[in-house]
Amino acid sequence: MKNLLAISLMILFSSKNLGASVSKIEVKDKQVVLVDLILNWVPEPEFGGFYAAKELGFFEEKGLRVNIIPGGAGTPTIQML
Repeated sequence: MKNLLAISLMILFSSKNLGASVSKIEVKDKQVVLVDLILNWVPEPEFGGFYAAKELGFFEEKGLRVNIIPGGAGTPTIQML
């Protein structure tokens, strides 16, 4: 199930011109998926859902540890992966 979630996140992020790097680790006998989300621009309202999900713990509930990396003008999000 977590593999499907990770794949779904990568498809979602790539369709929005965002970059995402996904890896797995084990923490206290649980698998945790590490996700680096690289934004294609500086934090703006359109990315609010990602920040809200992180703050409210929605990612953690699903076994995801998400690191949101802001971009900017000319940020090569795909190359940074």
